[in-house]
Amino acid sequence: DEPNLPTPEAPVPAEPRLLEPADYGKFEALRGGTLSENGHWFAYEINRVDKTRELHILSLADDTIEELTIPWANCATFSADGAWVAWSSSVSEADAKRLREKKEPIRSDCVLRGLGNDDQREFVGVAQFSFDETGRFLALHGYPAKDADGKGADLRLLDLERDSELTLGNVDSFSWCEGAPLLAIAMKTGSDAGNGVQVVEAETNRVRNLDASKSEYSGLRWREDSSDLAVLRSVLGEEEEDGDKDERKGEDEEETEYVALAWIDVENSSGAPRVLDPTAAGIEDDMFVSGSGGPRWSKDGSRISVGLKQRKEDAGDEEGEEPEAPDEVDEEETRGCPRRGQRPE
Repeated sequence: DEPNLPTPEAPVPAEPRLLEPADYGKFEALRGGTLSENGHWFAYEINRVDKTRELHILSLADDTIEELTIPWANCATFSADGAWVAWSSSVSEADAKRLREKKEPIRSDCVLRGLGNDDQREFVGVAQFSFDETGRFLALHGYPAKDADGKGADLRLLDLERDSELTLGNVDSFSWCEGAPLLAIAMKTGSDAGNGVQVVEAETNRVRNLDASKSEYSGLRWREDSSDLAVLRSVLGEEEEDGDKDERKGEDEEETEYVALAWIDVENSSGAPRVLDPTAAGIEDDMFVSGSGGPRWSKDGSRISVGLKQRKEDAGDEEGEEPEAPDEVDEEETRGCPRRGQRPE
């Protein structure tokens, strides 16, 4: 006969309890789930009601799970080759509060870590970062200096294969090309000269000027899987001829007017851009090209679409007063006004 063994007792369920206010801050929300292209790594963020947050990076290879937890971090991005992960690192909520009380800026850093090794580097003062389509290059865009006076910020271009770095100054915005290792940058110098659009050939560090003027540039947009590039360039008033910068505004005095520029096959050509001039494109006089949405390419590259905005009527019209005749309107009073559709001529 088998000996009588004691029967294990079933665990007694814990008594339910009411939530206290102190428990509310522990509630968590998952966000930012990102899977590496090779499927070996996964990153997600945990945000809590008490405003604490952390980034988790998991290794999924070989049926094992290794976890890396980083407090006060977010925006994890994996390189396309699966060799690197980068994330944004900020300060705690308490430190952020102290900085706000001192009226000091709250800035983020960028941390770059090798996947599968302990190679980790930190870059201070990075507002935005982005890998190219191959994963070999990483662009790090900083913050404008305190006394920048309208200038852009430094941009560091890292070659992770050669372990080299190129620094470019006065960069307002940037965009990677999907079809080639090309980085488009919009320059903003804070003066009446030197603004423009440049393209950096990341493999050679060669910098090419595509356009230069006193205008401002925004909405850099590459066409998908090609090296066709479009951008918006602000329209300047007539006073600019005399050296006083005065961007033409719409009637609402909030938005600048723009023209769209487009280059075809930037990788193999440095030709002049095609310009979409609103006055030559049949756009009504009461409409203008705005910066909303930037230029957008059609998939086949045959068209570029832009955002249009209608000028507001004069206050005199709204009040029922008779508006001034066009030839009597003061020019100064009428001036006012971040990507892919028939190509502009």
